[in-house]
Amino acid sequence: MGASTTPNDARSQGRSAAEELAAAAAAAYLSKAVPAPAIAEESAPTKRPVAEPTAPPSSEAGSTAAPESAAPGGGCAEAFTQIEPQGLAATYWGEAPDSTSDLSILFRGTRNSPGSDPQQFERITHVKGVPVGSRFAVTARIRGIATGSWAVSAERIETPDDTAGQFDVEDPQTATLWTTAAPLVHGPDVRLWTWPLLVGSGAVFAIVMQSLLLTRANENATVAVLVSILGCLLGYVGAKLWYLALHRQSLRRFVSAGACIQGFLVVSLAVLVIGGAASGFGIGLLLDMTTPGLFLGIAIGRPGCFLTGCCSGRPTVSRWGMWASDRTLAVRRIPVQLIEAFAGLIIGLATLSIVLSGVEMPYNGAIFVVAVATYTWVRQLLFPYRADPHTRRGRLLTSAACGTIVVATILMSAFI
Repeated sequence: MGASTTPNDARSQGRSAAEELAAAAAAAYLSKAVPAPAIAEESAPTKRPVAEPTAPPSSEAGSTAAPESAAPGGGCAEAFTQIEPQGLAATYWGEAPDSTSDLSILFRGTRNSPGSDPQQFERITHVKGVPVGSRFAVTARIRGIATGSWAVSAERIETPDDTAGQFDVEDPQTATLWTTAAPLVHGPDVRLWTWPLLVGSGAVFAIVMQSLLLTRANENATVAVLVSILGCLLGYVGAKLWYLALHRQSLRRFVSAGACIQGFLVVSLAVLVIGGAASGFGIGLLLDMTTPGLFLGIAIGRPGCFLTGCCSGRPTVSRWGMWASDRTLAVRRIPVQLIEAFAGLIIGLATLSIVLSGVEMPYNGAIFVVAVATYTWVRQLLFPYRADPHTRRGRLLTSAACGTIVVATILMSAFI
C-alpha cells in the first residue's frame, strides 16, 4: 500500500516551509539595512598628508588612517636607514591668507615604537614674504632622531612668539614618515642629485673646450688639462670655505656646508694661473682659451642650483615666476639662477666666436677680463631679486668697477 499523509502533517510541513522563507527574507533585509564595517570606513573623509607624494597614495579610497610612506626596502634604501644621524622632512601645504605674508607652522612628531618609551619632537618654522593668496609648502627638516617611522602632524598657528597664546587656524595635516640619512632629507621640488650632476658636467665640458681651443692654438693642452683638473678640485674646497666665511660658520660644518661660485672661480683660476706660469704658458693666452668653456660650463651647472634650492630668488606673484624651493619654503619665485645661466650661455658663445674668428684684442687676456667683468655685473643686477640680496653699496661699487674695466678695454681696442 502507498504511504498516506494526514491533514495535520501537511499543515506542519507548510508552516516549516513558511518559517524558512521568513527567516531568509529577514536575513536579507538585515544585511541591506546594516552595512559592513568596511563600507562604513569607505564613506569617512581623509586628511591631507603632510608631505605631498609624487603619486597618489596607494591606500584604500576613503581610509580614515593617515597616509603612510613606504617603509625602506632592501639594498641601498635600507642602508640609508643605518647612517647616523637620521632625519625626516615634514611638509605643510596651504594657501597664504589675505591678511599677512608671514606664517608660522607647528610640526609635532611621535615615534611609532610600541612597548618602549615614546619619543617626540616639536618645532615651529617661521617663513616670511609669502605672496598673499598664493599656494605654498613649508618643510621642516628634523635631524638627529631615532630610526623608524614617525606619526607627524603640521598646523598653522597665529602667535609664533607666544606659545601660551597659540591656537590652530586649520585642522592639522597628518602623515606617517620614515627616517633616512639626515644629509639626504629634503622637501618637495628639491632634487639634490642634480647639483653634482650638472656642476660636474659643466666642469668636464669646460675642460674639454679648453683642451680643444689650446690644441687649435698649438699649445700643450695636456698640461693645461691636468692643472685645470687640480684647479677644479681645489676650487670646490674654496667654494665651501667661501660659504663658511660668508655665513660666519665653523669649519666643523665643512662637509654639510653649501658652496659659493665666487670661491670656486677665485681658487680654480688662481691655480690655473700659477700652474700655467710654472709650466711656461702665456697667462693671457691660457685664460683667453679657458674663457668660452668656463662660461658655457656655468650655463650647464647653474640650473643645478635652481633644482636643489640654493641661491633662490624672491617669492613673486608675477607670471614669470616659477615654482621653486629654498629647501624650507616652496612657492613661485623669480628664477635668478636660470637667468644667470642664460647670461653665462650668451657670454660663452660670444667669447667662443671671438676666439674662433681671431679678432685682435688690445692685450692677451682681454677676452677673459671683459667676460668676467660682464658676468660679475650681471650678478649685481640680479642680486636685488634674490632672497639674499647683499648690500646696496657693495652692488654699486662692484658694478662701477666692472663697467670701468669693460669701457677701458673697449677704448684700448679702438686705438690699436
